[in-house]
Amino acid sequence: MSDGTGEQPTPTRPRGRRAAPPAVPASPLAKATALLAAVVDALARRSAPAVAAVTSWASAHRAVALTGAAALLSIGIIAGGAAVIQAGSAGAPGTEASSELETPRPTPSAPANSQAFPPVLPTSTPAPPEPTAVPIEPTDEPVADEPDEPVDDPVVEPEPEPDPSTDDDHPGRGQGPKKPKG
Repeated sequence: MSDGTGEQPTPTRPRGRRAAPPAVPASPLAKATALLAAVVDALARRSAPAVAAVTSWASAHRAVALTGAAALLSIGIIAGGAAVIQAGSAGAPGTEASSELETPRPTPSAPANSQAFPPVLPTSTPAPPEPTAVPIEPTDEPVADEPDEPVDDPVVEPEPEPDPSTDDDHPGRGQGPKKPKG
């Protein structure tokens, strides 16, 4: 509330640089953040002369600095890609890693891969019951491969021979009616 003079009443706590911060219990995250900020600040103060020297050299030798940075970046990308590829093909410990690259490529004379279709997965349906038949014991006697019923062989009739009395000089042609000679 004001007394009409336009001035605000004085606050109950002092403000400014010397004022005490409000009493807030510090969380572990706030403590860790404050510690990290203090460490970064100390490192920045100690490394300021070296950073200034590197910055002035890089600005004077811009082409060399950019080429070196690009070379280091390329090496890092290649090394990271190789690490990712090796980590992906490691497999389970104690097992030999298999790869599609290890299988030989088919040649025109070699047969194609026998697994052209995916494997058949087991189903949840029960298996049919097995018949309880008496097992047949093998014997040393040869078994004749004769059919049970006699098979009628088809009768092959011979083709009739052409009549040698015709004066056709091209046998097998001209089966239709002949033109009159004249």
